[in-house]
Amino acid sequence: MIFNEILLNFFLLVSLSVFSGYLIKITCSKELLCKVSQGILFGFIAIISLFSAVKVQPGVLIDGRTIIISLGSYFFGPVTGMIASFIATAGRFVIGGPGMLTGFFVIIISLIAGSIFYYLKLKRKNKDENFLDVLFLIIVTNVLAFLTSSKFLPNITNEIINSHFHSLVFIFPVTSLIMGRILYDQKKSFQIWANLQSTNYLLEQVFNNPFSLIAILDKNFNFIKVNRAYAEADEKDVSFFPGKNHFDLYPSDAKAIFENVVKTKKPFQTYARPFVYAYAPERGVTYWDWTLTPVLNLSGEVDYLIFTLRNVTEKVRLEET
Repeated sequence: MIFNEILLNFFLLVSLSVFSGYLIKITCSKELLCKVSQGILFGFIAIISLFSAVKVQPGVLIDGRTIIISLGSYFFGPVTGMIASFIATAGRFVIGGPGMLTGFFVIIISLIAGSIFYYLKLKRKNKDENFLDVLFLIIVTNVLAFLTSSKFLPNITNEIINSHFHSLVFIFPVTSLIMGRILYDQKKSFQIWANLQSTNYLLEQVFNNPFSLIAILDKNFNFIKVNRAYAEADEKDVSFFPGKNHFDLYPSDAKAIFENVVKTKKPFQTYARPFVYAYAPERGVTYWDWTLTPVLNLSGEVDYLIFTLRNVTEKVRLEET
């Protein structure tokens, strides 16, 4: 029976970690919403943990609330911790019993410990979570909870040590570490994802610069993507280009330069280079500053080419007059 209760608490804590990671992604754009939703989730799981706890005697419980509240406060801050603590306190009040007051103190201690580690984390330069923090937080919180229990319920604490030693020394600490590791890995993964999103947004803004014509080609000079400025310069839509070969559309002697860039893996830049549209000779000679930059893969081979252009025809013609 005790084994079933411990196993249920274990799965509750692991489930909490997984749901927490899901909430991070769907609430990441609003910090307060993220903290509040995490607090409700942690509090709700704490309630379930309380009602499925190992019952030493009526009103005296062994459960995962110290893990839940301390880690919630550490990863998401005191707002999350306070919401989870309030919900857990309400649940502990409903259960009642001789261990109720001690249970309240354990919840407060977990909140304070998690919040202290949270603020210590913020003082670091990168403000990132550290798994050593998680390890020390789990140790500190469980030691303080044990000392609190020993102070207010010395006889019952001795009984707990004698009858549930394996739970106190092995199962709950290991469960705490597993939960902490999952939360830590999820926060790290989210940070990487958020950084990639930010970088992609920044690159997209650069790519969509209306004053620069930009095309991305593969190593065989087929278009992968062009920006709107590039397409509009030829009076076409951006969807026209992907899959088409650059020199099928714009045949010129520049093909030898492109081939040399792929061969040497070195960028090429030219200024006011003349160009005549083979399929629109009525445009006359146009002049372009352009750069061709190879993009290498991890093996050091060219995968893509970044082709940027600027039309300087008017400038050249003014200089000639």
